[in-house]
Amino acid sequence: MIYLAGIDTLVIGFYLKKFNLTEYDYKLLDTTKEMAKAPAFKSSGQYVNFKQIDFTITPAGQKPYTYVLFNGDFTVKIAQKVSDKRFPEVFLEIRSQFLWRLGYKNCYTFLKEWVNTWADIDDDVVNRADLSVDLSGFPDISIENIVSRARKGKTYYQLIPIQQGEIYYYGSKITGWVFGSGPLMMRIYDKLAESKKVQKEWFQDLWKQGGWTEDADVTRVELQIRRDFLKDFNVTDFKSLEDSLGDIFRYVTEDWFTIRQSFGDKNRSRWPVTPFWSEVQGSINHFGKIYGLARGRIKEVKEKILIPQLAGLITSIGATRDHFTFEELLYQVNRHYRKKGKTTEDVIADKRKQHSTFEDCYEPF
Repeated sequence: MIYLAGIDTLVIGFYLKKFNLTEYDYKLLDTTKEMAKAPAFKSSGQYVNFKQIDFTITPAGQKPYTYVLFNGDFTVKIAQKVSDKRFPEVFLEIRSQFLWRLGYKNCYTFLKEWVNTWADIDDDVVNRADLSVDLSGFPDISIENIVSRARKGKTYYQLIPIQQGEIYYYGSKITGWVFGSGPLMMRIYDKLAESKKVQKEWFQDLWKQGGWTEDADVTRVELQIRRDFLKDFNVTDFKSLEDSLGDIFRYVTEDWFTIRQSFGDKNRSRWPVTPFWSEVQGSINHFGKIYGLARGRIKEVKEKILIPQLAGLITSIGATRDHFTFEELLYQVNRHYRKKGKTTEDVIADKRKQHSTFEDCYEPF
């Protein structure tokens, strides 16, 4: 049973045309930032009300941001001047409780309107989005039952085997796993235990709305997706993220990673997915429509892999000959297939039928 699904963390930046901060605003930020350096605060920060919202300001910035302010809902990092799009001048890290309380679309709208009260926004950029599904049960995961078509050459498309990855324990009990690294990471873990440990028991009220009872386990499947992965799927701003969520979720849970049941077939990709993973895949309706955007993007990625390989082969053949033309090369290719009783066009058509768009780019995990 799915108890909860949506975006659990969102990190977004705003490029500005200009700041509309007054001399008083800058003095307020500078003064409270300086006060935060006092030993009495132990570097935890100093209270400040900035533009009608209560924050704690840290004693130091984080380059290139001069001011870092945070509260229970979000952190805002503010540069001192416009960068001409070298980096977003306002950087926002939106926390879990704010996103679940308002919904990610309302959070974005609220924060954009708030920033617009003291700056002129030019554009936005999404840096990170964590998609999560909380559901009943706890999976029994072993390396033999994981099937992935993780593409070579990109670390964030590669999965770390369990033996080399991270496994979480509480006593002798396994409480979670981590797969992948960097721009694309998946966590599967006991969310009920984690919520109690980090005092996020307010999740229980949300789960109850989804049918949870207090004697049931809750497992979270969490996809941490960062900027480099998003760029490969043509996601830049908030609107393109919103349009692509369904495609991204489908790709990650169907093509990048699956948990399957042994079925006596040597090809593990033909094994049926476990009921647990089938339920994860079925939660896709919580993430929007499927437009085929990820599939289209992978076609482009696939060509980027194959074309350099083709270029290398052609130039290697050319180097073995005194005279070389592409017409002669194409003639040799056609001749090769005619000997087999086929045409080049026949072979291309057969490969379209027999192989998915993804297969040549991925290898089984």
